Amino acid sequence: MISWPSAGSERVALPGPWHASPYLHVFDHAIMNPHENRGLGAEHPWYPVLRRLIEERTVIEDFDEVTRGLAADGWLIPVGLDLSHHYCIRFVSLEAGSVCNQRCSFCPVSVNPRPPVSMPTELYERIIDEIVALDQPIEAVAMNQYNEPTIDKRFVEQVKYLLDAGLPVAVFSNGTGLTPTKTDALVAMGGLHFLSVNISTLNRVEYREERGKDHLEQVLANLDYAKDKPVAEEMVLTVLNEDREKLDQAMTAVVRRFEGSRFKVKDWIVNDRAGNIDVGMGGADGPLRGCEYMGSRPIEHIHITADARVVLCCQDYEEKAVAGNLKAQSLETILKSPEFARMRRITYGLESAPADFLCSSCRYAIRRHGGKDAH
Repeated sequence: MISWPSAGSERVALPGPWHASPYLHVFDHAIMNPHENRGLGAEHPWYPVLRRLIEERTVIEDFDEVTRGLAADGWLIPVGLDLSHHYCIRFVSLEAGSVCNQRCSFCPVSVNPRPPVSMPTELYERIIDEIVALDQPIEAVAMNQYNEPTIDKRFVEQVKYLLDAGLPVAVFSNGTGLTPTKTDALVAMGGLHFLSVNISTLNRVEYREERGKDHLEQVLANLDYAKDKPVAEEMVLTVLNEDREKLDQAMTAVVRRFEGSRFKVKDWIVNDRAGNIDVGMGGADGPLRGCEYMGSRPIEHIHITADARVVLCCQDYEEKAVAGNLKAQSLETILKSPEFARMRRITYGLESAPADFLCSSCRYAIRRHGGKDAH
């Protein structure tokens, strides 16, 4: 996080011209500051002023009451101040293994399966210790990116280490390995912070066609056992599809089947994973201006693969945007590295993007169009 002076007037006392931080996210409802994990709502009297300063890229040398307040509150920064080495980590994705036991049509695993990699337990635990040592406002540590965490034989022990470290554990799963034994173990440990089980249909034939495996009955048995137990603070069934009509039909069926249980049911239109698979929603055009995929991936997220690579985003299936490797570097060193800073600058349009840069193909990239920002 940025270490601003505690007194607002001290911020404004810094010499030289000021401008809006280039890392702010502009929306109709609010302007978000990912470095400080807060927003300025559209109802705030400063909002129209700040939005105009951002869109017109105004440089301020003479402060009035509003711009002085914006500077004191961190929305404006001195021209030349480089924030590319700064971060405010809210979410971590940590794979202990690379294997998934399904081949879902909406996932790159279906067309380009990864070789099996299992992170050594000693390294896994060292990384967790380093996550804690960062002392960041972490809201969740997800145990996966493209793997299925529940099929790892060490899954329960891995959850326990995370919980003992005081971290909020999130599991995104296809439900195949969430057996009654593992469910009971999770409940006995006090449960997860968040559990999401993805399920695209209750039709066995369609399930097998979409996922390449005949796992539906196994998954439903596991979910029926878990549905009334406190497996997590929040328990979600995520219904996925690229077709809105099919998604609505599946949603209706899943809601009906699990009505009255601890599971909430949410829908999700699948995306093409930044061009890694020909399905669902793709990217947009226009110069890069930031990222808004559950917050800013380069500023608010850490993504660690089973081979201990720190990559820019979970969309980076082929691991092209690599900031470093935890086998040889510490997590803090990687987060503050020149390479990670360069990727943050590129993502926010402060440095030209290479032709094959990940964000250029991603639908969650914020774009600049005619002086305004959009997705």
